[in-house]
Amino acid sequence: MAQIRFPATAGARLRLGSSVLTAAKSVNTRPVQARLDAFGRAQRSYAAAQERVDAAEAALRAAQAKVAQRDREQDEAVELLARALVAEGQSRAKPFAGCGGPTPAALTRLSMAEEAQQIHALVTALQRNPGCSKATQQASEVAEKAARAVEKAMAPITALEAAVSQARQARDALAQTWEKALAGLKRGARAAVDEGEPYLYATLFGQAMAAGSRNGKRAPDTPAPPAPPAPSAPNGA
Repeated sequence: MAQIRFPATAGARLRLGSSVLTAAKSVNTRPVQARLDAFGRAQRSYAAAQERVDAAEAALRAAQAKVAQRDREQDEAVELLARALVAEGQSRAKPFAGCGGPTPAALTRLSMAEEAQQIHALVTALQRNPGCSKATQQASEVAEKAARAVEKAMAPITALEAAVSQARQARDALAQTWEKALAGLKRGARAAVDEGEPYLYATLFGQAMAAGSRNGKRAPDTPAPPAPPAPSAPNGA
């Protein structure tokens, strides 16, 4: 018997499973009912696990988007602080040199966490300078607030990444049960020809066979469905 090939992705598994269960409503499945029920349970469990993956990934994407927005605000705060220092007479190319800081361009090229740390150091140094203008003080406060916002937004990322990984692992563990149930259903459907249901396999897996074919060739695990019986000749022919 040819080796069964299973879908490679979660989405493909769920689409195939949905197709099989929908097709099962249009044919007599008594010869494979126990196997079909087992596959239905596996499909529902796998679908629920995929929903948990989707939810975890959505939460992570939302958090990452928030971090990205806070980082843009942090970069804007760096530019605001640089302009305030230039207005005090600092070099436009190196406005943070007096505080031991990098150029604005170099600062914004750092990772988000490193940039926030550098901003904290700059603000601390500026606060020690009693000669700073009011504009520079205000810009420092904005920069400090932006850096803290970045750090706050980044805080849940590690836990969210772990949640995604755990959800994927749980889903992938269920994939083995899903594949085993599908294989059993396929074997039972093939054998149903001996129980008077020669079209059961083709009905359940016909769409999968069409999707698995390439250049007119069928997928290795899907034999061609039996041809329907020829119509009877008219009387007197």
